[in-house]
Order: sequence, then C-alpha cells, then structure tokens
Amino acid sequence: MVDTFLAPEPARRLHRLATELTSNPVSYVVNTHYHNDHIRGNQVFSDAIIISTAQTRRLIEEREPGQIEADMASAPDQLKRLLNQKVTETDPKARLDMDMWIGYYQAMVESEEELQTVLPSLTFSNQLVLHGRDRTVELKEFVSGHTGSDLVVWLPDDGVLFSGDLVFNRMHPYLADGSPEFLKETLRSLTHLGPASVIVVPGHGEVGGKGTIERMIDYLTVLDDRAKHVVSEGTSDTSVPAQFADWEFDQFYRSNLSFVLGRIRKGSY
Repeated sequence: MVDTFLAPEPARRLHRLATELTSNPVSYVVNTHYHNDHIRGNQVFSDAIIISTAQTRRLIEEREPGQIEADMASAPDQLKRLLNQKVTETDPKARLDMDMWIGYYQAMVESEEELQTVLPSLTFSNQLVLHGRDRTVELKEFVSGHTGSDLVVWLPDDGVLFSGDLVFNRMHPYLADGSPEFLKETLRSLTHLGPASVIVVPGHGEVGGKGTIERMIDYLTVLDDRAKHVVSEGTSDTSVPAQFADWEFDQFYRSNLSFVLGRIRKGSY
C-alpha cells in the first residue's frame, strides 16, 4: 500500500478495497513523505509494516502532533467559511478547488475523536529493495525535493512508478516545503527509469506516463523564469501562465512564485 490518505475513514475504505481486490492482507505500507494527506490513515494499518525514510519518520514525529492540534482547532470554522463561500461562487474551477478543501476540513471534523499519530516501524536511507514471490519493489529516497525527504516506489518488472508528491498531474504542486531547484534534478532522474512506456502514479491527479514528469519539469522551468523576470524587471505579475491555466489548485501557483522569489532574493536559489 502506498500512502494512507488524510484520515482514518478513507483509509478504512482503502484497506477494505485492497483486501477485496487481492484476497490478501496488507503486509506493507509505504509513506512517501511526511505530509498529513499521505500518513493520517496509518493507524488503520496496525497489522502491517509501515515503511518510510528515516528523515520522514523524524519529520512525522516532530511535526504531526502539532499539525493535528492546529487542524482540529481551525477545521470547524474553515469548513463553515468554505461552505458559505461555495453558495455564491459561480466559477466552476473555483468551486472544484473549494470541494477539495471542504473535503479536507470535513475529514478533520469527522476524525477529531480518533485521529492519532502512528509512526513508521521500518526506516531506511537512500534505497530499500523488497523481493517478493512475483515481483521486486524498489524504494528510492530523494532529498530536498518536495520535502526534506521523499521516496518513490518503483516496480521494475511492471514498469510502474509511484512518485508521491514529487509529481502532480495537471495540478499546481505545493513547493514551499522543499527545494524546487533540487526537485527539477530529481524529476530528470525519474525520466530515466525504465522504458518510455512507464506508468506514473502521481501524488495528486490522474495516472499518466513519463510526459507527466516532463510537464512538471516544464512547470518548474516556467516558474523559475517568471520569478527571475519579476526580480530583474521589478514587475508584480502573479497571473498563472497560459499553459497551466487549466490546472487545478491555482492558489498554489501564487504561493510557489512567492516562495521562489524569496529564495532568489535571499541568494539561496
């Protein structure tokens, strides 16, 4: 199982579906990184071995309890605000983004009484290879990309890559917890995995191929160019570039641009 969703209830549905489809219990769970929407269902998989990188485990342990507390405090008001805003919102794309956040805060409200932090029980650095009866699973760590530590799940016998949030498909990624310049190099290395027909399962968005990774590289390149233009010309253009206008999560583009601008001005980009 790769990642466990945002809350116990959707994780229970995931667990039930997995066991129905395979007729086997879930033996291993992988947390690709520490962000809450990928780990908060861990408690549902108590009988499985939960795997992450060593740094991801540390980040979950350090940050997740405080994040849960903050989410629980803000969720009721945020949910109410979004539900009220959606009543008068007429833009279909904006309503779609609202639905995502409504689902987020609804999950927090519904899981308040049972949500707990469950840490991975097996960690590694750099690479871990699992040899099964029918296939091999390679877990590869990449540092300073989407977060301080991200892993991908590569099935070389099947040509399938589970990328975690290193790859978003036609959705603006969230970059402000990582290093976009290192992320671009990581993505380039992922394009060299396997044949051209590799199937890519992104952290967010529909299943795609290597073109999904290449679009992410294009996104980072355009964002980088836009940020450097803003600095050199003193402009304040925060509009979404035309080639990404149909991507979901518009608000992340502006926060991504602001993040890259800050790194350039500090000399860290």
